[in-house]
Amino acid sequence: PEEPAGEPVASAAGAPVAKPVPSTVLVKGKIMSLRYLNGMEADIELMDLDDASLVARFKSDAVTGEYMVAVPGGREYAMYIKANGHLVHSERIEVPENGSSNFNRDVRMELLESGSVSTMRNLFFAVNSAALEESSKAELGQLVELMQRNPSLRLEVSGHTDSDGGEELNQKLSEARAQAVRQHLIAQGISADRLVAVGHGASKPVAPNDSEENKARNRRTEIAVL
Repeated sequence: PEEPAGEPVASAAGAPVAKPVPSTVLVKGKIMSLRYLNGMEADIELMDLDDASLVARFKSDAVTGEYMVAVPGGREYAMYIKANGHLVHSERIEVPENGSSNFNRDVRMELLESGSVSTMRNLFFAVNSAALEESSKAELGQLVELMQRNPSLRLEVSGHTDSDGGEELNQKLSEARAQAVRQHLIAQGISADRLVAVGHGASKPVAPNDSEENKARNRRTEIAVL
């Protein structure tokens, strides 16, 4: 049987060596309404990006909007925040192995009304391709659930790229990626007339294309309420 974590074990030379204890990081923050700027209750799910497994499910405080959960460090997580009358909010959280024992992330929720936009931060594609990667399963499932809970909801799925590559290539790639998401949702039973796919290429950046980090921010998929 395995020794308890942290118990000393014998090395080859016979000297005791402590087994490493996995680090734990406290993820915390506040959920707020974008319009009213007040704290709000929301359902929060934290999922492991490697296999889309559920790590934790909890709620934010109904008055302050604050939440807190302890998770293993050195992993990447998808965090989904859901509340009635609001778009699902997607976050990608890279929790460090070492360093600070706290990770802070505040979120402002978009109302479920025409024109509201949310970035789906955990939709991943193969390089220069519209092929969805396996790590996108959790995000796609959240979109299906959102549309099933709101049967009158119509969404526009828009693809965006960074400025690398030619304008024509980026336009075609962004269109193909938006269509890939749309087709996946249709395959899961969502009516085709509830979904529109558009590509914007590199024409709508959210950051200057002057670093790899900013380029990664510009390569994104957004959903907008129609």
